Amino acid sequence: MVNPLPLIELGLANITMIPFAYYFAKIKFSKPQSLQTPEEIPQSKILILLPIWNEQTVIKSKLDNLKQEVQSVNAESGNEISILIIDSASTDKSVEFCKNWLRENSEIFQEHQIIQMDERKGKSAAVKLALESVNAASEDYELVFMTDADAILEDGCLLNLLRWFSIDSIGAVGATPNRKRGLSSETVHRDMFSMLRDYESRVGSTSMLEGSAMIWRSNLLKTDDIMIDSNADDAQIATSIFLTGSRVIQAPDAKFIDYAPSKRSQQFRQKKRRGQGLIRNFLNSNKKVNSSSSLDLKSKRNYKLNHFFHVKAPWFSLGFLLASALRHGVALVQSDYSSIWIDLPSKITTIVEATLLSSIILLNFGLRVPLLSALGSFSAGMHALISAWVSILLGKTSNLWDQHTETRVNR
Repeated sequence: MVNPLPLIELGLANITMIPFAYYFAKIKFSKPQSLQTPEEIPQSKILILLPIWNEQTVIKSKLDNLKQEVQSVNAESGNEISILIIDSASTDKSVEFCKNWLRENSEIFQEHQIIQMDERKGKSAAVKLALESVNAASEDYELVFMTDADAILEDGCLLNLLRWFSIDSIGAVGATPNRKRGLSSETVHRDMFSMLRDYESRVGSTSMLEGSAMIWRSNLLKTDDIMIDSNADDAQIATSIFLTGSRVIQAPDAKFIDYAPSKRSQQFRQKKRRGQGLIRNFLNSNKKVNSSSSLDLKSKRNYKLNHFFHVKAPWFSLGFLLASALRHGVALVQSDYSSIWIDLPSKITTIVEATLLSSIILLNFGLRVPLLSALGSFSAGMHALISAWVSILLGKTSNLWDQHTETRVNR
């Protein structure tokens, strides 16, 4: 009699991994045209949106960085650039530092404003409030550039982002992260995330961008699409604009420096938190994408694959783990561990298990092996997404979190 457990386990592994392998192969072997940054700089009225919360250790360097970028834009064009800082009820001297800096550098921005919230509600709520206040004031900003306080824009980042809006079909553009510090396993994971966004941008449009440095046409964003009790505000904004049929891309020549936590527990917490936000965003937007007639086929197909990876694949992965545990548990109880190698399905399943385990071990030790590194990163991502799903089902929100203080000091 054939043991069904290896077949179940192998089936769940195939359901989980085949879409990933298919997408990975498309990226590796297809040759879509590279994105070429336009030379023209459009004339636009631009708002810089800077959400902050207890940022006194980094706010001066951030504002100095923005000053340099704005001066670079002004040297090339006549764009009007203003700044709106929204503070989520900071308990340190962040707001005081901002007021002093703006007073000493009043010539940098066309206009400046600071909104102070009475209580902290999370970044998504802060961003939504800021955008609604701009809309209520009937400000005619054509572009909104959002950036995080702990992200450093590399030279020319803002200018190269702006150039893309000389193309009418462009709706939103995100900068490419230049990761600093962090464990090798996290570097592999983040490099893969960036690689996916680059591929999606080259073949059509992506529904996810990095909120550390992203810019969009203000008339395309529906602020009602931003869920204030969730995080991943950047993906929420990108998806809202993606749904209009405008192109959403990651720009290869606009980069920012991002400091990752160096401890494995903190990196997992960060991935889990972002996973919660991405899952909720996919759940919220899936029906809209399915019914949209504005999206091109390739962009919609890529969205559906990402939806599968975040919403369904974690459950198939969990099923695989449970089936594996049950198979090995039965072998231990029967005191016959040779049963895991008794027939062809059992042998194939054991090899799959060993390959997955090897990929995770190699990843954690920082050893990069072709294909195995990608497999290990995918497995680690599934672990974080399973944990994120558990938190969602338990009713735990992800819009409020403690900062990773080490990424804001010792740079």
